[in-house]
Amino acid sequence: MLNHHLINAKKIIVIGDGPAAMITCIKLAQLGVTDITLIGPRIGYYIRSGEFNHEVFESVNKIIYPLSIKIPPSYYGSSANYIRNLEKQLYTHIKQLNIKCVKKKFVTFINNKQIKLANPQNSSDTELIETDLVLDCTGAKRAIIKELNKQSPTAPFQITPVSDISYDFAMARFDYTSKDTSQVKQAKKNLVDEILLLIKLRRLGWPFYILPAFYHFDWESNNPKQNLYFRYHPNATPDTIKEMACLLESYHSLYFDDEKINANTFFHTPSKNYPDKKIISTFKLAPCLTTPSCYEGSPSLPIVIPLGDSLLNVPFIYAKSLITFTHVLKQLTLSFIIEDGVITKADFQHYDQQIQNCLASPLKEIKEGFSNFAEKESMSSIYEKTSSVKLL
Repeated sequence: MLNHHLINAKKIIVIGDGPAAMITCIKLAQLGVTDITLIGPRIGYYIRSGEFNHEVFESVNKIIYPLSIKIPPSYYGSSANYIRNLEKQLYTHIKQLNIKCVKKKFVTFINNKQIKLANPQNSSDTELIETDLVLDCTGAKRAIIKELNKQSPTAPFQITPVSDISYDFAMARFDYTSKDTSQVKQAKKNLVDEILLLIKLRRLGWPFYILPAFYHFDWESNNPKQNLYFRYHPNATPDTIKEMACLLESYHSLYFDDEKINANTFFHTPSKNYPDKKIISTFKLAPCLTTPSCYEGSPSLPIVIPLGDSLLNVPFIYAKSLITFTHVLKQLTLSFIIEDGVITKADFQHYDQQIQNCLASPLKEIKEGFSNFAEKESMSSIYEKTSSVKLL
C-alpha cells in the first residue's frame, strides 16, 4: 500500500545529456508532466562510438512505449549498436515532445526553488532557472548530489564503493577503413602467443603474471571502427598505455586475408568533425552506490533524485547500466501521482524499498566479478614468489 505525501513539483529539471536523462524526460512527458527542462552542455551533440547490445535497445523501447527506437539486428558489431545512434533517436523524441533544452552546465543551488547554470565556453554567461524537483543524470561524476552534499550541514547522500577493489582502464580507438573489412579473419591463439605478450607487457611495467583484462567488440564484423578496452597499471605513462594498446590489439591477431595488421598503423586518426575526440582515454573502474535513493528537500534545497549512473555506476563490462536504469525509472514513476501536469504526490519510502530490489542483482554481479579479478591476481602473485621460471 503506497503512502503518498504532498510535494507539488511542477517544474522538473533533468540534468544530464546522455540516454538516461533523455529517457527520463520522455517518460515523464508521456505520463503527463508538462514543465520539463533538460539541461546539459552536450545536448544534440552525440559522437560516442561505444556500443550497446540489442538488449539495451529493447529495454529502452519498453520504457518509452508507445514511442520506439530501432533495435539493432545483431548483438554487437554494427554501427546501429553505437551509443550515439541511441542518443540521436532519443533526441528526436525529445524534440517531438517539445521538451525544453538548455545547453548549459549546472553550477550550484541558489535556494530550494532555483539553480544556477553556466555556459561551459563562457563562465560569465550564467542563468538562474526555477525548479521544484531535480533529477541527477550526470553519471558517475554525480555533479548534482555532490554539490547538494557540499551545501548541506550534514551530507544527505553517501557515495559508497561497491567493492574494495578498483581498476584503471583505458579505451583505444582503431580504424581499419583503409582495408577491406569483409576479409577480416581472427587467428587462433596458443600458449606461446600468450607468454610472448605477457613478457612484452612485463617489460612495460605490467606487475602481474596474468594478462590484463581487455574487452572489445566483434572484430569479425564489417565495422571498420573498433574500440578496445583494457586494464593498465597505475604507474603507466601515456606512452606506455599506447604501447599496451598496440600489443593487445596485435595479440588479437586481426588478419586481412593472410596479412597481419600493424596495430600502430590503424590507430584512429583525429576526427575532422570532432578534433577533441581522444584516440586513447582513461578512466577508473570503481563502481559506487548512492544512498538513499532520494533527498526530499528542505527550506534551502529542492528535492533531488539520482538516476542512472548517478545512483549506481555499473561497470561497462557488465553492459547492464541502462537496463538497470529503466527498471529504476519504472519504480520512480510508479511512486508519483501526476495531476494536471504536476507531480502532486510521491511515496519516496516505497520507492527506496523497490530500488533496493532493483539493484540487488547488479550489485551481486559486480561484487562477484571484482572478487574473481582479485582472486586471479592473488594466484599470480603466489606464482611470482615461488616460481623459478624467469620471464625477464
